[in-house]
Amino acid sequence: MKSYKLCCLGIALGLAPVLAQSGSLTANNDFSSTTSTTTSTATTSESFQAAAAPVKSAKPKVAETEAFDNMRGNAYSLGAFGNQAGAFTVNDYLAWPHMMGGEKFIYVEPTAKTGTASAQLGGNSFFINLQNTSGNNGQTTIGMAKADAWGASVVIGKNRTTSSVETPGAGTADETVTYQGDVLGANFSMLLGANALSAAFTWKTFDDQSVTKTNSQAFDDYNLNVQFSNFPAAHGLVWTGGAIVNRHNKSEDITAGTVTATTVDPASNTSAVVLFNLGSKVLSNQSARVLVGLDNSLAYVSFDNIDPGAAEGREATSGIVLKTVPNIVGEYAFNENWLAFGGAKHEIEIYGYGATTTLTGTAAAPVKVNTTTSSEIKTGTTTASIGGRYQNGMLALETALSSAVFADGPSTVFAGKNVLLTFGAFLNF
Repeated sequence: MKSYKLCCLGIALGLAPVLAQSGSLTANNDFSSTTSTTTSTATTSESFQAAAAPVKSAKPKVAETEAFDNMRGNAYSLGAFGNQAGAFTVNDYLAWPHMMGGEKFIYVEPTAKTGTASAQLGGNSFFINLQNTSGNNGQTTIGMAKADAWGASVVIGKNRTTSSVETPGAGTADETVTYQGDVLGANFSMLLGANALSAAFTWKTFDDQSVTKTNSQAFDDYNLNVQFSNFPAAHGLVWTGGAIVNRHNKSEDITAGTVTATTVDPASNTSAVVLFNLGSKVLSNQSARVLVGLDNSLAYVSFDNIDPGAAEGREATSGIVLKTVPNIVGEYAFNENWLAFGGAKHEIEIYGYGATTTLTGTAAAPVKVNTTTSSEIKTGTTTASIGGRYQNGMLALETALSSAVFADGPSTVFAGKNVLLTFGAFLNF
């Protein structure tokens, strides 16, 4: 059991800097993903991914590259790794819905199976995003924004069935099954002077769960993500700070007569991440610029105190991880129609610590058997990506390619959850 718990701890904390990765609620928030931008997931890491997107900077005023600093496709996230001083992507606009105010466009990204559109009605903008969530179902984001003020959206993706069996003399047996990927969420953001504040909440089912009269399963992630940034008026250093709290719950209630017994899976845990991400332009001329960034996170996770049986006793596992992700990004504008961009990053685990304490006795009078601890310092492998954008009038096309394609082979390009080659198209009005 100890080895299992420490393995779970490694998984949860190893993915801790979630936030620095994901786009919006719809991307679902990662203890996810590294500290850069990507989409995300149904475990603790996935939740962190779905909920939280790094903020990009106000648009740098460089003569040639300025023409490309309007809304960017999510391919830019793959190539620029969510650098705080980079341009805004569609996922950033969804995560900070107040930015949708005044926007009129449609964006389609077939590689990620997603699309977003925004239009104005009266003095407000209304927008919609369609994409897939984990499991075999899609999710819809619908929102409204007032330019230079506030924005809000709701996220919904339902996948649930209810059945009933009526047996003469035995009554009726009902069962409700909620499938993996069922999600409800909300996003809100607003301007606060020269800064911006955002808050997002997600409730997501990460595995199929059944509820009957005698058996009730709960396999849910609850995620709260709050961020504060200076990006609306930043001209030099751009920063974003925030916190994410996540509850990963996997439990089952079994009722026999008047007695209900609750079983909690060893992977159930509560986690929190504090983040502070930085980005700045360090070199520029009329046709090129270089950005550097540092995404930082401090994560803590505590697994539920499980009682797997008298033979093993209870185990209390917790851990903490401090990580930083340096990234560099370069952009070059050939002319007003063509832009190339690329970047590199890796993850540095400055310090990671985990501990599992085995207990016997009762909850009121526990007896410590032993404590197993582990620590880690690690620099992850480097990832590099390149991409480009073509724009002409209303039309804009954007694509990016990750170095992971060459490491894992071409067959992985569109495989699984990690899209290593992405393509998107805009029509701007």
